[in-house]
Amino acid sequence: MKIEKEYRQELSPEKRAFIWGLFQGGQSGRSIATKLSLPKSTISNTIALVRENLAAGAQNPFKSRPRSGRPNLLATRACRALIRHACHHRFDTLQALATPSKSGQQISRYTVRKTLKAVGRFKRKARKKPFISKVNKKKRLEFCKINKNIL
Repeated sequence: MKIEKEYRQELSPEKRAFIWGLFQGGQSGRSIATKLSLPKSTISNTIALVRENLAAGAQNPFKSRPRSGRPNLLATRACRALIRHACHHRFDTLQALATPSKSGQQISRYTVRKTLKAVGRFKRKARKKPFISKVNKKKRLEFCKINKNIL
């Protein structure tokens, strides 16, 4: 039996304001939870967060604070340089693109892959087209003219 994890989205500022309004109207956290089909812990956490923001004098107490996260390894300028190089040199491998001469610093292949994926580029080594000589072109054309009514 496979247990699937349930993922919940963050509450919107409008929904937080609605919860706060119901709470200010005298409803309990449990009744708000049943009315909105949300866990009681979400309701109590939302109420505590709004109280904290109001006490701190926030401009919009219902809006969540920006999340911290790891900063990007490459600066915007380095990303552009990497993407530009990848577009102009399509035969370069990911390992070759990870060298300092392409983006200004040594990065891993995975960082290169993520950077290219963010702009819709996927670095694959381009294949060479097979060489078709003029003689083979003529032979293929004749073959197609002869056999065009068979299919």
